[in-house]
Amino acid sequence: MAGEAPTFRWPRFLLGAIITILSACAPHVFVPPVGPGEPFPQASQAWSEATRACRGASTYAATLHVRGKVARESLSANIITLVTRADQISLSVPVMFGSPAFVLGGSADSATLWLPRNERVLTARADEILEALTGLRLGPRALMAVLSGCVAEADAITESARYGPLGAITTADGRVFLEQRDMRWVITRGLTAGLIVEYSDIQGDWPRALRITTEAGHAPAVSLSMTIDQIDVNLPHEAKDFVVKVAPNTAPMTLDDLRAAGPLREKK
Repeated sequence: MAGEAPTFRWPRFLLGAIITILSACAPHVFVPPVGPGEPFPQASQAWSEATRACRGASTYAATLHVRGKVARESLSANIITLVTRADQISLSVPVMFGSPAFVLGGSADSATLWLPRNERVLTARADEILEALTGLRLGPRALMAVLSGCVAEADAITESARYGPLGAITTADGRVFLEQRDMRWVITRGLTAGLIVEYSDIQGDWPRALRITTEAGHAPAVSLSMTIDQIDVNLPHEAKDFVVKVAPNTAPMTLDDLRAAGPLREKK
């Protein structure tokens, strides 16, 4: 038709190049090797060397800078974290002005989450609360293992194998992959509780950046990146450090209420 603007069509080769570039920029998720692999005779020594620091930690405190998605929800928060090998937990999310977004404290079997801004409180298992908050069903000890670089809680090796430069260690609660860096074995990736853990920055004994994604077939779909600073290990602590002092007249809430409230949800 006269006067109609011509329709612009991208050349096929250019469309292909754009798709290739975008695919290359997308985050690559670790695909664990399969098959029996090769023998790994140094497995016990490598495992001991790689886990010396994280196995020696009885308490782990740090600030987590968390970004990512749980299902279709975007999460963004700075979380002050204290977890212990004795299965205790204390988390809080401070904000610039006023009360924190939430305070969580307690043990694996019984933890209390207080939302001071919503005047709501929840008591449940720690792993149930963490799953409602972040999509990660991890108790305090399991969270400590992931953050401190061990990935798995269990010490005993049930299987081992070698896949090129990767050493694979299987325990009762995870599969962990090791590499040699600067003449020592370090844990760089692992699988536990339906999650893929990848450490992208290890400084000294401790990971400073990691990514957690769900394995195929697990829900909700999680893709979280964390940078970690202000790490303190084996600090003395008291029972009161894990007690949440809830304001009077605070109304109870359920896990479903917590998911709906989304205190870590990125504000738009």
